Amino acid sequence: MVNDLRESGLEPRLMEVLERLDIKAFVRMPIFVDRKLWGIINLYQSNTRLWKEDDLEFLQRMVLQISSVIQQKQYLDELQTQAQQEEAIANIVQRINGSLNVKDLFRSATQEIRNLLEVDRAVVYHFNADWTGEVLAESAGAEWVSVMEIQETDPTLFSKEMNAHEQCTLKNMQAGSALDQDTYFINTQGGDYTRGKKFHVVNDIYNAGFSSCYLRSLEKYQAKAYMIVPIFQNNQLWGLFAVYQNSGTRKWKSSELNLMLKIAPPLGIAIEQAELIEKIQSNNNQLKERSQRESSIVQSHLV
Repeated sequence: MVNDLRESGLEPRLMEVLERLDIKAFVRMPIFVDRKLWGIINLYQSNTRLWKEDDLEFLQRMVLQISSVIQQKQYLDELQTQAQQEEAIANIVQRINGSLNVKDLFRSATQEIRNLLEVDRAVVYHFNADWTGEVLAESAGAEWVSVMEIQETDPTLFSKEMNAHEQCTLKNMQAGSALDQDTYFINTQGGDYTRGKKFHVVNDIYNAGFSSCYLRSLEKYQAKAYMIVPIFQNNQLWGLFAVYQNSGTRKWKSSELNLMLKIAPPLGIAIEQAELIEKIQSNNNQLKERSQRESSIVQSHLV
């Protein structure tokens, strides 16, 4: 609050700007929304003015009203976004449950989640028994490199040798704690997930405490931030479902994480169903071949 600009003791450059605008007195008050500074409201006077208690009380009431309106608008926007996401999730899960082709299923899921979250890349990564693995499906913008192409030409990207080095492997993505910028990779081989950890979120790879070798691995596919949830099949860690922001760091929202957590379980079920159907078809083919052989033997004896 300033009653007389000449007696305010403000910094000279600010004084010059205010004088140029013919401002002689002013009062300002911050606007907080959910305990966070949203903005500042300012009242200016072209002549000196002794601001009264009534003036400040009026301004404070105005600030509270503005804060309430903003908070209500944000709440309504969040509800609308949540409704849109729930509808999108339902559509994705429906397609997942109706798909018997695992590759088509993964392609569809990565494309849908990339569009829904407006991320730069979405991938499905599968672990082998020795904790090496490969990206089975990917959806990425045309301006970004393809991880699926990189893994064909760079055997060190997800190699067993790389996995043997602490913090230099994608299997460390299995570890996770809170939705926090400083979340670290803490464990390997799904250990944290078996103890109840369900996700891993990094808002900025350069502020996550990663080793230089692991950062080099992330830089190969241009990742700046990412969010990962596990895919389980028959209670065993099968792979990872991940989204990446390549254009810059990103503070992931809890609603975005919840969306990923809702999609991962149906993926695991669909994998189990597809493999079961494949096994049944394989058994049927074996039985058919056996029947044909036995029929041929019978025919040869009849001749």
